[in-house]
Amino acid sequence: MKSKHDNPFDLLAELELNAGDANDMFASTDVFTDLRFDEEELEIDDSYQISVSVVRATLQLELWGSDIVPGTRLNDHAKGSMTRRRTIRQQLHRSGGAEGGVGIDARRPIPAAEAKVKVQGQVSRDQCDEYEEVWTEERVIAKSGKRWLIEEPNGRQTQQNLIGTYINNQRLCKIEAKERANSVEVVGRITIRRGDIIATPDGNPVQKTWRALHHKQKFLAAVLAKAIVEGTNQTSTEDQTGRITLAKSTLTEAEDDAS
Repeated sequence: MKSKHDNPFDLLAELELNAGDANDMFASTDVFTDLRFDEEELEIDDSYQISVSVVRATLQLELWGSDIVPGTRLNDHAKGSMTRRRTIRQQLHRSGGAEGGVGIDARRPIPAAEAKVKVQGQVSRDQCDEYEEVWTEERVIAKSGKRWLIEEPNGRQTQQNLIGTYINNQRLCKIEAKERANSVEVVGRITIRRGDIIATPDGNPVQKTWRALHHKQKFLAAVLAKAIVEGTNQTSTEDQTGRITLAKSTLTEAEDDAS
C-alpha cells in the first residue's frame, strides 16, 4: 500500500488519508482522515503580506476499483426530525338578556338578588399549530457525490474562517474493493471556490482597504502560481470546474503490492 500527501498550502490546509492497520485495500478497508486549516501569509509583489484563510471547503473523494460501503460515511445523518404540536384554545363569549326586558352587562358580575336572567353563550376556538425542529450542527457534513462540506455553523453569514482540526484521524468511510479489481486507489481533495477565500492585507486601515479592493486578483494569481509550481495543473482545473485544489492525498494498492 502506498500513500502520498500533496499539501502545497500546508499552513492553509493539510489533508492526509490513511488506512489504519489494514494490510491491503482489497478487503473492506477503513479510510481514516486528518484535516486541519489555518491562516497562511503570502507575499504580494515583494512589497507587503496578505493573511489568507478560507470560510468554506469541500473534501471530495475519487475512487477507482472500489465503492463506499453504505452507512459508513462520516456525519451522514438523516434530516433532523420535526415535532408537530397542535394547541386548541376554547373561549366562551357570553351575551344575555333578563326576563321582562331587564338588560344585563355580561362584563360585570351578576348579583345573586338580581332578576332571573337568560344567559346565552357562544363558543369560539382558536387553533394554533406549533413546529419544533431538532437537529445537530456539524462542521463537517456529508453531501452527495462522495463529498463533505466543511464550514462553521452560520459561516456563510458571519464569514468565519476555518481554523483548527476538523477531522482528527476519524474514519471518513469504509470502502469495498470491486470484484476482479487489480488495483484500488482513493484520492481525497480539498477544494474551494474563489468566493471562499478571505484575504487580509497588512498595513494601516487605508492601505488595507485599498489593497483588498485592488489586489485580490494578484493574490489569486499568486495562489494559482504556487499551485502550478507544485505541479497540480490548477489553471485547467479551475477553468473546467471553477474550483481550486488546496490539498490532495492518495492511497494506492495494486495486486503486486499486496502479494
